[in-house]
Amino acid sequence: LNPAKQLGIDKYVGSIEPGKDADLVVWNTSPLSTMSRCEQTWIDGRKYFDRADDLRRRDETLDRRNNLIQR
Repeated sequence: LNPAKQLGIDKYVGSIEPGKDADLVVWNTSPLSTMSRCEQTWIDGRKYFDRADDLRRRDETLDRRNNLIQR
């Protein structure tokens, strides 16, 4: 919030509040850790990535691939 206050744009960005612009990433641990992974990515209030959905889709894609190979 402090950098946004210094730039005079704190009414638009700098914290997560209704009506403010925000892009955010949800990490499973500290984002500075080399072991961390992205769980979700949100841009302009829309979810662009969800790890749980991605893992489910990987299984569906693998099943579809195997079905095509068997044909």
